[in-house]
Amino acid sequence: MHHGASVAGLAQELTARGIPSPADHARQRDGRKVRGTKWHTTTLRDALYTPALRGWLVQAKPGCKRGALTHQAVLDAEGLPVSPGPAILDAQTWTSVRAVLDSKAKGRGVDREPR
Repeated sequence: MHHGASVAGLAQELTARGIPSPADHARQRDGRKVRGTKWHTTTLRDALYTPALRGWLVQAKPGCKRGALTHQAVLDAEGLPVSPGPAILDAQTWTSVRAVLDSKAKGRGVDREPR
């Protein structure tokens, strides 16, 4: 993404390379039939945004529906994130990826320039 790749382009590449989407990965893991679903930009954005990439167990913020923007790390008794597995991205890379995604986001209710 720092070298000009777009989320849409990365999603297309993942699909072309045969990398299972999260839905197909879950089906495969559970021994169910894989459907061959494609990666979508929102799916990839959500996957890159979640604290789970740091190896942390996540849950939705209290009173919020579960989603990439509402995920937060589950904390142990000492206030540290619970890590059931290894981090996929280090802290600096994950923070950088989130900053890039935030800079491209328009959000609901934001005035957009007419096309």
